[in-house]
Amino acid sequence: MFGLDADLGLIQRAAISSDYSAVNYGVPLTSAEEAELGRRVQVEQDSHGAAAFGRQQATWGGYYFDQLARGAPVFLFTAGVESMRSQLEKLLPPGTDFRVEHVTRPLSMLQETQEAIVSAYGELRASGIPITSTGLDIIGNRVVVGIDGITDEAQKRITREFGSYIQFKDSPPAQSDACPVSVCRPMKGGIKITGADGFSCTSGFVVRRALDNSYAILTAGHCLWVQNPASPFKLTWYHNTSNGTHDVFGNSRYHTFTNLSDGDVGLIELQPSENPTSANRF
Repeated sequence: MFGLDADLGLIQRAAISSDYSAVNYGVPLTSAEEAELGRRVQVEQDSHGAAAFGRQQATWGGYYFDQLARGAPVFLFTAGVESMRSQLEKLLPPGTDFRVEHVTRPLSMLQETQEAIVSAYGELRASGIPITSTGLDIIGNRVVVGIDGITDEAQKRITREFGSYIQFKDSPPAQSDACPVSVCRPMKGGIKITGADGFSCTSGFVVRRALDNSYAILTAGHCLWVQNPASPFKLTWYHNTSNGTHDVFGNSRYHTFTNLSDGDVGLIELQPSENPTSANRF
């Protein structure tokens, strides 16, 4: 996906070679590959001004980064491609490799269409079209609609009412529990968790706190906050077993769901009996 060498033999060697490190990116990379990815991050940051200019244009179609072209930014417009190219060149660092391409529909049109479909969710579902998601395909210049069980009739109706530039995908409803039975312990990511007042969330990773090496479930901070905003800590959390019993696994400990916070993180401290297996330790 990033245009790096993906030869199977190389990947196998990289997994055991000291010339590769997975510390910074989670996959084995050479120092040169890490430097290249770092350069692409800088290109993204340097493109903010050009993107801000693009958003001010009625012809703006959005932008993306072509990783197979070494992270080159690609700016999309419905008209005036050459004039936009000269304007953007002034807003990017000298020598930046970028492209300007023509698309049929402005981003504002795609967004308005998506909003109209979202507003019609209830009506469409009541008529037998179970929409589960919407999104934007910037590169394809389309709106994406997910339906639980696509039919020709559903596609024709949505196309007729909202436009021919819609891509459909089969999209079952999201599930809050990857393990709805009672044989999924000890705790791990993807399990439905329920707080003391009955509000449910999904567990994220099992993590170890550097403070005291204790294990905890990482989840969203608002999951803890919504239980009791005044005192969200030390509240019991459980996972419902298949026979309906409340199987307690820990107590809420810490969250960052506050005004001006730059994160939405919560920790639920695991009981000693929930010590995760080695395969579930992160």
